[in-house]
Amino acid sequence: MCSTALCATTKLSCHVDVKTTLPSGNTEKNSGNIVVQIDTNNDVTFILGTGAGLDIAVTSQSSAVVAAMDVSDDGKWDLTNTTTRKDGSEVVSQLVIDRNTGDLYFQRIYKSMQVEATGTCKKVDLRSRKF
Repeated sequence: MCSTALCATTKLSCHVDVKTTLPSGNTEKNSGNIVVQIDTNNDVTFILGTGAGLDIAVTSQSSAVVAAMDVSDDGKWDLTNTTTRKDGSEVVSQLVIDRNTGDLYFQRIYKSMQVEATGTCKKVDLRSRKF
């Protein structure tokens, strides 16, 4: 996503525990690893992550976002956004990553379903390549 000199990329490897509460009230739990990429470009932050049966996509600005709140600071990334699906329903997503401890918290609420993930992240060194 970064294509300008004012862009910064941070990549994290996180182990997360995921809890999904279904409309029926039943819950599903799983855990695993997720790769999270944070791109900051001209004061706009994009955070994408995949793995462990979880997809994370939050941004402080996008045409798909109808409401966004970015209260990130030097100690944490903290973004919440609301998007509208084709059926008119809203999806609210929040991601908080503590930059000092590596603690991750993610929540997505869609209709009567809720996904919540917690875990710990480590920074991936982008300067060294294994392949």
